[in-house]
Amino acid sequence: GISITKAAQSMMHIFCDRSRYRNIISNRIEEKTWLPQSQRPTVSFGWLYPVSLGDNFKNICSKHKVKQYQVMEEMANEYNSNSWMRNLVKQYMNTNN
Repeated sequence: GISITKAAQSMMHIFCDRSRYRNIISNRIEEKTWLPQSQRPTVSFGWLYPVSLGDNFKNICSKHKVKQYQVMEEMANEYNSNSWMRNLVKQYMNTNN
């Protein structure tokens, strides 16, 4: 029972604030073979976030040559499979949202 908006914003904050986790996620994205967006089965959804967070997130993704959806997909995979990411997201939810 946590808000997808708050969890997604926290994941964006983590990617922007924590270089260690940003590098882990970026490396996983680079190592993975990604289907072109047009060939991926997807369901669109969105969440609200502050403009400054979105701009910072977009700029960092660009610097690391990763796409925003790739970062969020990998962050969600980490959230689902690792308790350290769940704890970190909850920590960020309490301090940034």
